[in-house]
Amino acid sequence: MDYLELTEDLWAINTHLTAISRKLGTGLGIVAIQKKDGEKWGRGKEFSGEKSKLYLSMDAGKMTIVKGKSWADKKVNPNNLRVEFQISAGTEFTMIKEWEFAK
Repeated sequence: MDYLELTEDLWAINTHLTAISRKLGTGLGIVAIQKKDGEKWGRGKEFSGEKSKLYLSMDAGKMTIVKGKSWADKKVNPNNLRVEFQISAGTEFTMIKEWEFAK
């Protein structure tokens, strides 16, 4: 989904995400939410992360795992891991640094 647009009652974003999740059933939904540069959360703030199994925040050349609910390695919490990347040809992401915890 090319971003979920809400114009009012931004705190109710979880209602919309829950409806999408129910419609998909066991499927996977990827929803983009607009956010201000440098902000951690998209519109609706933390409410937008309630339903998400994985919440990524992207800024120019950086992506951070804000919240990951199902960890591959139960000993390593992935929250706040960040990677730097560059985009070429409009869709090709290339890592330019290894994953590290955000400061």
